[in-house]
Amino acid sequence: SDLKSLLIKVVASHHLEGIFHCAGTLNDSFLVNKTVEQFENTLEAKVSGSIHLIQAANDVSQQTETGFDFILFCSSCAGQLGFVGQIDYAAGNGFIDGFSDARNKVGRNGFDRLLSVNWPLWENAGMGV
Repeated sequence: SDLKSLLIKVVASHHLEGIFHCAGTLNDSFLVNKTVEQFENTLEAKVSGSIHLIQAANDVSQQTETGFDFILFCSSCAGQLGFVGQIDYAAGNGFIDGFSDARNKVGRNGFDRLLSVNWPLWENAGMGV
């Protein structure tokens, strides 16, 4: 995959101790007004992105014999609290919270720890930070 190739290049030329996953998509709207495509698109960055990143990190660690100290997921307190019009965004963030917790309990390959940070709303910046 492109991600795996990129990680191999970075690891070969730099000392990389950890990875930050900061992807996210917002599409605020009440559920009755969302299309299936909008819902899935919002989930994809968090759910599919997290799974692909873990798979790529595992593969790179095995191929290069270089493990990562951590993978940090930028989550949102929306995953715990829910916000109006963000059911899909909340579900995606809830997934990465549970995913990182479960992976830490059962063990991982290629990295020492998964972290999921539930960021609050950042005034005047939002996800653009």
